[in-house]
Amino acid sequence: MKIYQEIESVTMASTYELESVSFHKMPKLMDISYEDGYIEPEDISLSKDEVIENATHIIVSGYGRHSGRKVWQLPKKFINQIKKTLKRKVLI
Repeated sequence: MKIYQEIESVTMASTYELESVSFHKMPKLMDISYEDGYIEPEDISLSKDEVIENATHIIVSGYGRHSGRKVWQLPKKFINQIKKTLKRKVLI
């Protein structure tokens, strides 16, 4: 099964440029599943929109006018840039 990693932080280079997006360590299957192998759907992110929704509380760091705001307050173009950094990885 492939899932998206959760966002840990977002950093702006300036008002007009996104510098970086860092991610939490990938969870292990045994850490998020029950003994019978069942996984709660809210414990994993299967779409880019779910990852963004789970990251709305993160405060943006760095420089520019968007620094200090939360991710949900960023303009759509930066949300789209963040989505482009997301890659699905195999859950082991």
